[in-house]
Amino acid sequence: QAVAFSPDNSRFAIGYYEGSVCLCDIQAIDASGPPSKEEASEVNHRVNALALSRDCSQLACGFSDGTVELWETSPTKRRIASHHGHPVIVMDVGFRPDGEVFASGSYDGTIKLWNS
Repeated sequence: QAVAFSPDNSRFAIGYYEGSVCLCDIQAIDASGPPSKEEASEVNHRVNALALSRDCSQLACGFSDGTVELWETSPTKRRIASHHGHPVIVMDVGFRPDGEVFASGSYDGTIKLWNS
C-alpha cells in the first residue's frame, strides 16, 4: 500500500495491506525473493503512508483507521508513539528537515503536527 525511500537512498520502507511494514537496506537486498516483513503495528489496519527521517533513525506510519505511529528504526525497532488524532484515513506523513516534528494529513483535510 505504501513505499518510502530514505533521503540518502540507502533504505526503503514498504507498508502492507494488513498493517505490517518492511524496512529494507538497499545494499543487502536479495533479488531472489521478497523482503521479509516485520509487524510495525498492533492496529492491523492498512498502511497508507510512510516516511523516513533524514537520518533514517525514525519511521512514521499512517494507517487507514486514522492512527499515526512513530517507530525507531534501529537498534531496537520499537514503537515510540501511537496517536489517534484523525477520525478517518491518514493519506500522507512527512518529517520536518530537522527531524524534530512530523506531520500527518488525513482524508478529511486536516493536518496534524507531532513531536518526534
